[in-house]
Amino acid sequence: MVMNFRFKKYLSCTIKLVMNILMITGIFPPDAGGPASYVPAIAQALKERGHFVTVITLSDRMNHSDDGYAFPVIRILRGRSRYLRVSETIFKIIRLGRSADLLFVHGLAFEAVLANTVTGKPLVQKIVGDLAWERARTFGGISDDLETFQNKTYGKKIEIVKALRKFWVKKSNRVITPSRYLKSIVSGWGIDPGKTTVIYNAVAPPPAGRNPETGAAGRAGSLRKIVSVGRLVPWKGFDGLIRVLAELPNTRLTIIGDGPEKGRLEKLIAEKGLKDRVFLPGRLSREQVFSHLVTADLFVLNSSYEGLPHIVLEAMAAAVPVIATNVGGTGELVIDGENGLLVRPGDDAGLKKAVCRVLENGVLQEELVRNGKKTLLKFSWEDLVKKTEAVLAEVISESRGYGA
Repeated sequence: MVMNFRFKKYLSCTIKLVMNILMITGIFPPDAGGPASYVPAIAQALKERGHFVTVITLSDRMNHSDDGYAFPVIRILRGRSRYLRVSETIFKIIRLGRSADLLFVHGLAFEAVLANTVTGKPLVQKIVGDLAWERARTFGGISDDLETFQNKTYGKKIEIVKALRKFWVKKSNRVITPSRYLKSIVSGWGIDPGKTTVIYNAVAPPPAGRNPETGAAGRAGSLRKIVSVGRLVPWKGFDGLIRVLAELPNTRLTIIGDGPEKGRLEKLIAEKGLKDRVFLPGRLSREQVFSHLVTADLFVLNSSYEGLPHIVLEAMAAAVPVIATNVGGTGELVIDGENGLLVRPGDDAGLKKAVCRVLENGVLQEELVRNGKKTLLKFSWEDLVKKTEAVLAEVISESRGYGA
């Protein structure tokens, strides 16, 4: 008997859909970065809500113990030749994707889209930045900002990457962005705004055993500790932060992350005579990052581009005052003078003034920390999980003919 369409739609809305989700990502712990924090947390949350989840990721080495995860983690060696790595990734996505209900893509989008020409499954992609712009800034020798990049024509190699980015995003059934700002950028790639859902980033509960309740005012020592976190790439502005620290003798700086700018930053640190006050510990786990945050007096994000910086939420959760540049989606999260201070990108003098203002004013520190905690209530992890689950279920239902 053929089921009435309205009855099918009623069932899809009233009976919880148990989903088999294949999550695809380029980075995963022990890697650092937003997706490396988000993917295991959302995978765990979806698993706890009764869904089946498998993660495919690249990895620097294969001998990781992933027994602590409640879901399978399939690792592909990052360092092998690109052809072999891409081929293996596509093959594994096809093999695991055949039994999945949906592909949830957080990286390796080109491989996922090619594999999906075989599996034919619904595909949801989370876009946290413009990969074409990031590659052009890192390897293409351009200095244009993200907005300029969208409408300017470049050489053949960059234009090919821009075309590929547009191709693999348009192959998504739905796109998730963490800010209205990024939704507007994605819409400029020819993506129907109706296919894009904004779900703000949120911070998962702090790692067990970490108590952020003391607040920044109780952490002062002989040197005030500033922490920054991110990939060591040009647009993160770590060089400007180092220059500012050189003018603040009673401070020390820890920059957590790794990337192509490491050598240049190490040279700058040596030139400024800051080897005893500026530290580059490399990539750290979320637990290690949080350990640095809960002992910091100040967190600074000095970038010239952000989609919506997850690390700012982590800093607020660690009860650390925040200073950030007013770029991209950051202004959707940080309200100047309320839960953080906003400065202009590339303004070393303005950044120095803001750092001094916070470090010299304990009342301001506590106010920023207190309002930062209130901000976290608006960027609820539970809300993020529910909205993400709803998008995935809706896409699967539409693919099965239950959608409107």
